[in-house]
Order: sequence, then C-alpha cells, then structure tokens
Amino acid sequence: MRKFSLWLLSWLFLTVSVQGAEPPSAQSPAKPLEQIAAEVDHLLVKDKIFNRFDLLRRLQQQGLTWQPALLAPNNLVDKLDEPGLRFYAGVKLLDALYAATFMQKQAVADSIQTIEAINERLDLRSYADLSGSFFTTLKKAAAAPETVNIEQLIDQLAADYVKDIPPLMSNPKSAEYLIDSLYGVTIETGYLLGQFYRNKLPEEGQVMQAVAKPDIGITEWMRTLESLFAAAGRAEETVQVEGKPVAKMALIREIIANRTAEDRSPEAIKKRRDSVYTQAAAIRAALLTPTGH
Repeated sequence: MRKFSLWLLSWLFLTVSVQGAEPPSAQSPAKPLEQIAAEVDHLLVKDKIFNRFDLLRRLQQQGLTWQPALLAPNNLVDKLDEPGLRFYAGVKLLDALYAATFMQKQAVADSIQTIEAINERLDLRSYADLSGSFFTTLKKAAAAPETVNIEQLIDQLAADYVKDIPPLMSNPKSAEYLIDSLYGVTIETGYLLGQFYRNKLPEEGQVMQAVAKPDIGITEWMRTLESLFAAAGRAEETVQVEGKPVAKMALIREIIANRTAEDRSPEAIKKRRDSVYTQAAAIRAALLTPTGH
C-alpha cells in the first residue's frame, strides 16, 4: 500500500498470464517456519502497517478524489489459482482502505465480502486462528461513517492487522497468504497512485509530497517487503507478463533505487515514476488474469 509505488491506459489491456514461483532450485534455501515467523514479526510492526494503510488519507488531504473505476473487480474469486487469490486478497484490502478513506459504505462492504470469499475458498481459517477484529472494525466504521475519525480508524485497523500476524505465520499456507497479500497491497497502491499521477491533478505536486512524507512510506516499506520475500526464500520469484518472466522484486528494488538516484531533474523523476507505474499496472493485470486465460 500502495506508495512508493506510486494507471487505466492502453498498456493496462496487455495480454498476460500468471506464472508461479520458479522451481525450488532457483530459490534461496528455505528457512524453518519459526525463523521466518520471527523475522516477519520483527519486520511488520504497527508503525509500518499504519503508515502503509494511512497513505491514502494523507493523499486525500491533498485533494485526491474517489474514483471507483480504479477498484479491482469483485468477481474473480472463482477464476484465479491460489497464488492469484492470495495477491487478490491484498488488492481488495487496499481497495477497502481506499473506500473507507472516502467513507464509501457499499464499496467497503463489497471489498470485505470479496476478501472473505477469498479466505473461504483458500480455507484460511483452517490454517490460522484469526481474530476477525480487522473486518469487524472496518464494518462498524462503514455502517456509521459520520461518526468516524479516519486517522483513528486507520490506527485501529493497523493494530488489528498486526494482531493477526502471529497466527498467520504459524502455518506455511497462511504465511504464504500474508506475504502474497502484502505484495498485492503494494502493487495496488502503485496502481492507484499511478492513475492519480497520470491524471495530472492540479494538486499533483502536493500529492507527491504526501507520498514522500515520511520516508518510511516508500523506502522503508519497500525494504520491508523485499526482506519478507527473502526470509521466505522467494526473492527470485517471477510472474509472467506478456509471456516473459518478470521478477516480482525487480519493481520493488527499482523503487528503492529511485529514492537515492542522483539525477533529480523533473524529466528524470517523471521517467522513473512512469516506469514504476507502468510496471505496477502490468503486474496487477497479470496476477488478476483468470487462470487459463
């Protein structure tokens, strides 16, 4: 979430398909689940989750508007394979946060319903004893939006999310869900931000300031995501985009590199941003393409 990364132009309609992880021999040696869980628990602290979830609120303060056409469809649950569903859960989580930021009750409800359908299809609760407090908090806020302080809501949602990390990391299946869904949150954030940027809103300069403050919103989150994939032995995992394997972490590493690039001219910054946004949209389209299409 995103931003960072940070959409419905012609290149969105690429013909793409999904490829899972590369063969085990191409991956880093797998660590024991307990070790991975400890690393994830160390990486995914509340402040990082809050910052990621809170990004759209900060952007809203700079004049961003509600654009429901940017949401991912809600009808893909029966059309994606398991890796695609895990990614899809993260995409719809970001969609739910986007809708909640703008107090769009029906869109929040639709996104939550989709996530719950994904979790049911993956039989997630048979692997992880989840509290359910995240969805409860979000549903209550959506039911009475006039009573909501959005910053307090995001803070509570971050706390709820962090509470479910240990049970998710207690089983390899649910651990995969956590990591893949966070990748989905990140790519969907990049997709949304790219749409805003490409639409050249009058407040675009302010928008980019909001994205960049604080720095943890981009650089630190990307490093966290990269570390999560590395801890799980999935650093070299790829996705097929237009028939070519693209490393999932390549875009994440590019974003980190962009933050320290020496050339800060407007032309160079725009070129780097366009590259990030285009890749985010292509990866999103690839992973949300129904299996067999």
